Amino acid sequence: MASSTAEEAADAFLRGRARRLWKRATRSAPAAALELSLRKIRVEDERDASDAMAGAPAWQLAASPRPWVCLLGLTEETMPE
Repeated sequence: MASSTAEEAADAFLRGRARRLWKRATRSAPAAALELSLRKIRVEDERDASDAMAGAPAWQLAASPRPWVCLLGLTEETMPE
């Protein structure tokens, strides 16, 4: 994909955070190498990890303690409705 075509597509379809991410990726490499440059970009999360919901096995949750935890136990055979 030509650079100008890639920019036109980004202008037409991307907004906000996605557009900023595109700009960072295309500054570090041409649009043809977008997949590779996106793999190397570190993106900060806007949420604090201790405030977010975590879906993980118990052993992983135990490795990252939180002040308040609500555990929902599931087995392979049942899911909450």
